[in-house]
Amino acid sequence: MKWEPLALPGCYVLHRPIFQDARGAFCKLLDADEVSGIFSDFQVKDAYTSTSHKNVLRGLHFQYPPEDHYKLVTISAGQALDVLVDLRGENFGKVDCVKMDAQQAFTTIAITKGVAHGFLSLSDRCTLNYLTSSSHSKVSDSGVNWQSIDLDWPSKNPIVSKRDMELPAISGLLPWPAVLNVKTNIIDTENSHSGGSHLPQSDIR
Repeated sequence: MKWEPLALPGCYVLHRPIFQDARGAFCKLLDADEVSGIFSDFQVKDAYTSTSHKNVLRGLHFQYPPEDHYKLVTISAGQALDVLVDLRGENFGKVDCVKMDAQQAFTTIAITKGVAHGFLSLSDRCTLNYLTSSSHSKVSDSGVNWQSIDLDWPSKNPIVSKRDMELPAISGLLPWPAVLNVKTNIIDTENSHSGGSHLPQSDIR
């Protein structure tokens, strides 16, 4: 199996086959050698799972340096429209999306640093699994408002958390790498994450 490049540089998709028999189904979720071929310094720091009802929209999330990260997102149940937004230089604001269907394959999206991620659940039960190369940081955590990107979403009235509704519009963000100099200067390292991860109650992703 090979990673297929997406429209955003440094982002890829991989469709893993599902092996089924009378007992049920089996599928590999991670191959470290495959990942090192695209992200040579990738090491898993955090792993998450989200289960969403139909019409739930989560995102679009990213983390500022020094806690920015590579992210692997794999669907294991249901259907989703996975959406990426480039925050870097000349590609700033460019959008790409992949429709994922766990009945067909356990699709993995590999997302590089400087790209925001979100998705819309297209089925009654949708499960996504995330692996990230840095831990969650309240100080570095941010995102892009879903309504502000150049995408004709299939749902005009999705279910969105209060936190995600209040994310800034993309027009209010600075492109990578200009944003690096701004954000790394204001990050409070005393309060930033180091060690185990504890998502705050208000951070319902």
